[in-house]
Amino acid sequence: INSVDFELISTICPGESVNVGPDIYDETNLTGTTTLTGLAAGGCDSLVNVALTLLSHSMSEVNPTICATEEVVVNGSIYNFSNPTGQEILPNAEGCDSTINVDLQFYQEASFGLNQDICEDEEVVVGSDVYNQGNLNGTTTLANASSNGCDSTVNVNLNLVGASIFDLSSTLCPGESLQIGSETYDEANTSGTTVLTDASESGCDSIVNVILTYTSPLAELEPTILCPNESTGMLQVLSVEALSLPLTMVINNGTPLTVTNLPFETQVNVGINDVLLTDNNGCFYNEMLEVMQITSGNISVTANQTSLNNYQLGVNADFPIIEYQWSPNQELSCDMCSDPGAVITETTQIDVTVTSDNGCTFTESVILEYTTPPVITKHFLANSIDLANPPNDIFFVQTNDDNAMVMEMMIFDRWGNKVFGVENVPPNDASVGWDGRMNDRKVNQGVYVYTIIMLSSSGEEEILVGNVTVFR
Repeated sequence: INSVDFELISTICPGESVNVGPDIYDETNLTGTTTLTGLAAGGCDSLVNVALTLLSHSMSEVNPTICATEEVVVNGSIYNFSNPTGQEILPNAEGCDSTINVDLQFYQEASFGLNQDICEDEEVVVGSDVYNQGNLNGTTTLANASSNGCDSTVNVNLNLVGASIFDLSSTLCPGESLQIGSETYDEANTSGTTVLTDASESGCDSIVNVILTYTSPLAELEPTILCPNESTGMLQVLSVEALSLPLTMVINNGTPLTVTNLPFETQVNVGINDVLLTDNNGCFYNEMLEVMQITSGNISVTANQTSLNNYQLGVNADFPIIEYQWSPNQELSCDMCSDPGAVITETTQIDVTVTSDNGCTFTESVILEYTTPPVITKHFLANSIDLANPPNDIFFVQTNDDNAMVMEMMIFDRWGNKVFGVENVPPNDASVGWDGRMNDRKVNQGVYVYTIIMLSSSGEEEILVGNVTVFR
């Protein structure tokens, strides 16, 4: 009896297996022959020829890019931003499992910052939200507003800019006005507040608080007083009020002068001068200014001789004197005082320059005559001569006045007899003196009387009388 053959032709899914007798057929063992012992009719063996076909396992990917607020449903499961990945298994048309791998991708969130300044009366509308000075910050979501159709998030941060406030204080001249926007400020309307719409640097309103002051321009002018020998003086502009530099200065309708700094000085003529000062704003100051000239100015120098070649100086003037300058100062006790003393050694001219209380100067001089001092004559006459002891044996006049003259010298004895006499001889010369002799004979020892008439170098006569003792 022959074995009975069977054909087992079938399909399996991955992971499935078919048991044929002791043999297992799966995706790694799809075909073969299995002997089933004694299973055929009559107890014979049965041969089973196995031929399996492996069906495919379906695998797919779900990985779309969606918005963060969207979701995807796969096999009843919900995938979104919080659950972006997973795996779904479901039967396919052949009865095997089908695997779906889910991996969602999301568009980058569109988020914008809106930072800007707004004025107090402005507002910004973002979507359906209104932002203004009462609602400066917040977040607005704009549905489907991004380029890929997703929502856009706008973070709003507004900065409230207040109106610019200016305090305008100005000083105007009478008749002037100030225009602020559409408002005119003048002497009838000196203060107020003007709102200039959108006029600030930020584009917001500007609020101008105006305070005007009206004042008449003033100037402090100071002319110099002209001295007698001057024809033009100087005018100084010391200060101004309610006038702005630079100024234009016109004197007597003459050539305009530009005043850029104070004090300012210019020449003017003696008499009445019409002075007009004008600034670039049209404000002006006008004054009729008199420039005076001193008509007096007489001085004289006094020189009182207090002793020989010594003088006391002084000045007589018909105006107050504030300063003295004497020269040459080497002759003087002081050179800047009112009454110096002068000691001269020769005839000298003394000059003095004085300054008046008006600033004028005057010069005068005086000649101080020098007088040669007289010689104080001192005479020496011996009170004795010794005829036995030359050179002390001569009686003659000795003096410090070398230019003097002995007009007469007489010697008498005690009875009045003349024993010697000479006339018109020089002093200090022993050769013309008395040698104690009379008629070429030595006189007797004793006391003798002399009389001498001297003529000094200055022309003065002097009589000398005395005694001389003669020793032998």
